[in-house]
Amino acid sequence: MRIFRVFPYTHSAAVDEEGGALYVPAPSPLGRIANIDLYRELYFTKQPEAAVAEVFGFLQSWHADDFIHAGGNPYCLSAFEMSDASVVDLNDTQQLADIGIARPSDVVTRDRTVTQRWAREIFLRRNHSGVSWWSYYCPEWTAIGIWNLDSVLHIGPPQPLNVTHESVIAASKVIVRQIAY
Repeated sequence: MRIFRVFPYTHSAAVDEEGGALYVPAPSPLGRIANIDLYRELYFTKQPEAAVAEVFGFLQSWHADDFIHAGGNPYCLSAFEMSDASVVDLNDTQQLADIGIARPSDVVTRDRTVTQRWAREIFLRRNHSGVSWWSYYCPEWTAIGIWNLDSVLHIGPPQPLNVTHESVIAASKVIVRQIAY
């Protein structure tokens, strides 16, 4: 399965070092599936434009300087292949029932105690690499949280994002964001 991620890129960084495509930052209790006592996770999407929206969607308009991280590094889009497709699809009603999620709204609720609780239960079953759900920005897009990064392979060089990048333009059209050229 091909997946995508946007991150602040450092050219000299190894793939798992700060600035690298698979760098996992310090644990934060704020993530949708975060359980910092059990694992560290990264978030991906199935569509490149969805990865852009997940990072920049909170902004009402996009400017050239938005694509430069506060530390001075460019934000880049990278592609990955997942060698292990053991991701629980939370858009599948049978899988929801199998793991005990009674209401689909529990998947995308803003209440992190709810989402972290079901993520913990899935992780403790020890037979999945992560979970996927529909994007907050567009239900046709898929967001993925992965706690087993051994199943993820970085492919191709990171693509620097800018206001003319095709994935930036595509995301802006779907989630209706103005691009300032």
